[in-house]
Amino acid sequence: MVTQNELHDLGFVIKLIRSDINDPNNIMVLDSILLMLKDTSKLIENNQIRKALSLLPQLNEKWEFVKHENYYIRTLIIKNEAVQNELLKGLTELKFLLQSDKFAQAYDLADVLHALPEIISDNNGSIPKSYRKTFTDPYKKKWKT
Repeated sequence: MVTQNELHDLGFVIKLIRSDINDPNNIMVLDSILLMLKDTSKLIENNQIRKALSLLPQLNEKWEFVKHENYYIRTLIIKNEAVQNELLKGLTELKFLLQSDKFAQAYDLADVLHALPEIISDNNGSIPKSYRKTFTDPYKKKWKT
């Protein structure tokens, strides 16, 4: 379970990873997030991603947002474990590609994944078929996955 606010933070994190795909700190960032996502029965509360990433002192100024907790008036909890598992699978694959120095493919996968958290949030915890058609299918075709 994850809040829609954390999904928005996750989307921003993926955009930051994509913006500097060769940064070796990306793997540590993904490790922190994957650790949270692995237990789909546990709620990933507001600001939990920020708190986890703020513990990584080697992150540069582009990660400054993690040092500030947000206060939210409204919080929607996404309870769809299949969706959280899909995020987990995609981020695990992204980490593998980065560890394998496959930066071009990792960039393309980050490009596919960056919109997914917001799409999940905007669609009440589901992933519409249009996401797969627009993002996933072209990636799979290009990289033959």
